[in-house]
Amino acid sequence: MKNIIQLIIINLSLFFICVGCSSISTPLEFAPPPSIVEKAIALTLQSSYNNLGDQLKTKPATFELSKIDVKRIEPRIIYNLSVYHLEGIYNIKLKLNNNKTKTIKNEFQLDIERRKQGETWRLLKEYKEDGEDKYFAYQIN
Repeated sequence: MKNIIQLIIINLSLFFICVGCSSISTPLEFAPPPSIVEKAIALTLQSSYNNLGDQLKTKPATFELSKIDVKRIEPRIIYNLSVYHLEGIYNIKLKLNNNKTKTIKNEFQLDIERRKQGETWRLLKEYKEDGEDKYFAYQIN
């Protein structure tokens, strides 16, 4: 009976050690503030609109963001870095070149990396190279 109890204690100890060591994650309390989320969305849109404007040889439209609603925050570790995957919706008011405006409800998915105790943040854009996931990182100002 004593051997069975010792075996159970050893197995439980090993279980808790394995579970404790494998559950490293980024704490939610350090997630990016709303101003950083807005800047990350704006950076993504600005890049897309600039590329589109270059291809069409027109001046890109200007825009305003509003009603940003983060529906889901998922902490992740990517290349041993603290990253937050955010999903949600926002309204974008486009000011077109013909002086017309259009408001659109849009969805977003962002990967934002926390740097230096939250002083700086980077937007990560995923791409594939030789079947591997890789990331471009853009400083969020």
